[in-house]
Amino acid sequence: MRGYVYTALWYLLAFYLHVCVLLASELCKLVEEFDYGYVLTLSAFHSVKRSSLYSCAGMCKSMRLCKSINFHLEEKKCYLNFQNAKMERKTLLVEDPLFAYSEKSRWPKEIAGPCANVWCKISKPCTVERTGQAKCGTFFFQDFAANIEYEYVSVNMTWDNAKRYCEMRGSHLAKVDTLPKFYFLQGIANRTELNEMEIFLGGSVKDYDGDWRWMDGTSFQNITFIVGELAGRKQTCLSVRFSVGWNDPNCLIKRPFICEKMM
Repeated sequence: MRGYVYTALWYLLAFYLHVCVLLASELCKLVEEFDYGYVLTLSAFHSVKRSSLYSCAGMCKSMRLCKSINFHLEEKKCYLNFQNAKMERKTLLVEDPLFAYSEKSRWPKEIAGPCANVWCKISKPCTVERTGQAKCGTFFFQDFAANIEYEYVSVNMTWDNAKRYCEMRGSHLAKVDTLPKFYFLQGIANRTELNEMEIFLGGSVKDYDGDWRWMDGTSFQNITFIVGELAGRKQTCLSVRFSVGWNDPNCLIKRPFICEKMM
C-alpha cells in the first residue's frame, strides 16, 4: 500500500515539474515581447505602482482603450498607453534605459486572466474582484502633464448629487479651465464612447447670480476656448459634449459626470 502512495506522489511531483517547465517557457516567451530600453511618449493615460511586466501586460490586454504599455524597470511602475508606435507617427519610441515597451497585440488573450472572456465598453475597464470574478469597473485616467487624475462616473445624477459624490471620494467635479486640460479630455473622449455623451463638469451659475464660476469660485472670464453659448440662466450648470461643445442644462437634469483630484 505504501508503495502505491509513493508512486502516486512521484507522478504528482513529475506532473508539477512538467507544468512548471511549461509555465517558465511561456514566461520566457512573454519576456521576449518587450523592447527593453524604450518608452512611448505622449500616450500614457493611466499608471499603476508596484506592478510587474506580466500584470501590466494583463491589465492592458483587459482594457479596450489600451494599445501598449511602458514599464519603469526600477520603480516597477506600469503605464498604459492609448496608442502604439504605429498608430501615431508624431509619437515616437524614445530610448530610455529605465523603461521597457510592449504592444498589446503581442500577448496571448489568456494573460488577461478572468477578464479574457469579459466584454466591457471602452470607458469601463475590466477589473477582477477578490472573489476572482471579472466585472466592468470605473474608468480612471490621468493627465500626467497637469498631475490630475480623472474619474468618469457613468451613473446619471443631478449636478448637486454629482458634486457630493466627488467630494465624498476626496475629489471635485472637473475644472476644465485651460486649453491643455480640454484637449486632454477631448483626446480621451475621441477614443471612447464619451465623445457623444453629455457630461457634467464643475461649473455653474446657480450660486453666483448668473455669473459662471468653477467649484472653487473662480470666474470663467478668461476662458476663450468655449465652443457654444452659455446663457447663464438661473439654476443652470455646465456640461459638455466633446463632439459638439459646451452646454448649460438645468442642474436638476441627470447626467454622467467627471471628477478630478490631484495625483
